[in-house]
Amino acid sequence: MERNALLYAGHTTWNRSTERIEGGYAGGNKWRPRNEWIIQRSTHESLISDEEAEIILVEIESKRRSGGMPSKRVYLLAGILFDPEGLPWSGDSGFYRLGKGVRIQACSVEQAIVARVVEDMQSEPMAAAIAAHYHTLAKATEKKPDETATLKRRIIEIDKKTARLADLMSETSAPGALLRQIEELEEEREGCVRSVDSAKVDQAATRVLKEIGVSDIRRMLRAIAHDMNATDPEEFKDSLCQAIEKIELSPVTFEAVINYRFGPASKSGERMASPRGFEPRLPP
Repeated sequence: MERNALLYAGHTTWNRSTERIEGGYAGGNKWRPRNEWIIQRSTHESLISDEEAEIILVEIESKRRSGGMPSKRVYLLAGILFDPEGLPWSGDSGFYRLGKGVRIQACSVEQAIVARVVEDMQSEPMAAAIAAHYHTLAKATEKKPDETATLKRRIIEIDKKTARLADLMSETSAPGALLRQIEELEEEREGCVRSVDSAKVDQAATRVLKEIGVSDIRRMLRAIAHDMNATDPEEFKDSLCQAIEKIELSPVTFEAVINYRFGPASKSGERMASPRGFEPRLPP
């Protein structure tokens, strides 16, 4: 969870890992410098604030430099593995257990899920479906009214009012009321400026979504799959959580449905789902 601080703050992060080479990673480090990360902000609902996320990331870096605690068995799917009713499977002594009932060997589930994820990442149908979804999002955004012009006119009006009030300051012996008006206008102006800036970002994002093609999506998926090629279990789990919203595993049939999260798709609540049944090795 700590390694996914930005994810829980509502942002999706890519390009965190360095190129994998024989024997490790280029430069000897798994993680790229923070200024090289690609962060797509506000891709989904946040659970923590940006400030809390930054505190967590700083703490992680501190632990990494000091060596941290000895590692334990990492359950790659913990936190994203549920039954169809929404109850979580939890890691326990080498198994995933549903409450106090059914359990299944962790390695069996993880191997089957990871194999399917890798297959999906190389699948043209999935790339085509994601591209089509992005095009739908772009069309929906284009239909929304553009309030940028209205906001810009309001900013000009506020500037004029603020200037008039500032001129009156020199002509009054009680400037307090004028100062409060100016502060209120400045606060409104800042809100208008933020809205204009946000609209520009949305417009740019819409253009990207409108023009994105299947080949672009396939490159993105290959990059995500490459990022999953980690030797450290915690890093591997982090990569899985970046790509997967949740996995539904039936305790009866042991069929699984993988629900992916990819960028703006998280905003709409729609997910890319990959159904696949498998026969895991059950404990004796």
